[in-house]
Amino acid sequence: MFWILLAIYITELVKYGIWFYGICSLRVKRPWVTAVTVIGFALLVRSGCIDENTLLALWSFTSIIVYIFVVDCAKNEKALNIFKAAFMIICIGEIVGGIISPFSVEQSISFKNEKIIYLINNIIVVTILCFVNVIKRKVKLPNNEKWKRIYKFVIYISASIMGIAIFLTIAGFQTISRYNPNEKVILFSKIISIISFISIACLAMIMLYIENENKTIKKYLETDALLLKTQRNLYNAMLAKNEETRRFRHDMQNHLICLGELAYLGDVSKVQEYVSGIEGQFRAIQNKTYSVGNDIIDAVLNYHLSFLDKDVKVNINGMCSNDIKINAVELCTIVSNLVQNAVEALNRFESVSRYLTINISGNHSCMQFEIRNSVSEQEEDRKIVNGLIVTSKADKENHGIGIRNVKETVEKNGGIFKINIDQGEFMAKVAIPLL
Repeated sequence: MFWILLAIYITELVKYGIWFYGICSLRVKRPWVTAVTVIGFALLVRSGCIDENTLLALWSFTSIIVYIFVVDCAKNEKALNIFKAAFMIICIGEIVGGIISPFSVEQSISFKNEKIIYLINNIIVVTILCFVNVIKRKVKLPNNEKWKRIYKFVIYISASIMGIAIFLTIAGFQTISRYNPNEKVILFSKIISIISFISIACLAMIMLYIENENKTIKKYLETDALLLKTQRNLYNAMLAKNEETRRFRHDMQNHLICLGELAYLGDVSKVQEYVSGIEGQFRAIQNKTYSVGNDIIDAVLNYHLSFLDKDVKVNINGMCSNDIKINAVELCTIVSNLVQNAVEALNRFESVSRYLTINISGNHSCMQFEIRNSVSEQEEDRKIVNGLIVTSKADKENHGIGIRNVKETVEKNGGIFKINIDQGEFMAKVAIPLL
């Protein structure tokens, strides 16, 4: 019997060790604590200091000591990690126990046979945890949209089964209370019913919370990816500008020699023509990049405006500090969606009078962003409903999201968002207080 109890205690510690170290990837420290508790437990059992009634208490006490001293994580996370491990391992153990119990011996079994069954349960749970650990480390699960939908479906099915199981539990207790009209049984049934309905409500709220968080995280990841792409584009544009500037400076001496020769000959018209050519080159180099003083806005402008037709007149006015107190991802959401929509609208039609004007101002107290662009005659009749412009794209369900995201982000920050189409011009204006 001694060896059975010792084996059970060791497999109990192994279960949690696999969970913490293998599945949760937590570092395990102070292995000597485990050895000391195993030896201490063996001595107490061997000496006969504990019996069937005190075994569970000693078991739990020594196990908790091991988990507290061995698991290496932040102090404020340790209790939560131990609780999660206990919850999951107990659930797995109960499932295994429920499966193997039909094959156990008669209803009333001896203490020894009960512990043998418990040891078999522990060995099966250890095997399952080892299998899960191998899958986690060796098998890379696919991460495409199809499998994401499957994961989501499994989660919702599991939650639904949990809800149904709770309802069946309530029904079972209510049935028992009808056939056994004992006051204590009825009271217990009502308490369990109330707790169960609260659990169902909490489960529903958790699912809604997870769904909303997933949408928020997805939006943030998409914006973050765009931000990285725009910053890479800005870096490449700055490299190109530096290269053009280096070439321009290298040729400046030759330009000055030519200008001096033309001036010596007294050919003023050719001097003016030559200076105009140099000025055009210099302006072209300047227009390689846009800079308003804010790294996020600079990156967005240089990325999206690189797709704009070359004959569109671009005018960017104002400056915006890097120190404005607005989330970088939210700032990117606002500016990138407005600029992208303007570029797409301008590239959809041809006209000699196409233009894009952006006015920016931002300091510690307020951030303002205004964008104006010419639109085609067909787009002048587009409607504005509830402060949002109705998309002209065929896929209305998946488009028009950009402007809606801008409106939601601005209003979330307590700002004002206005759009208007009038006399061949689209205007969008954002004002966000930052105090």
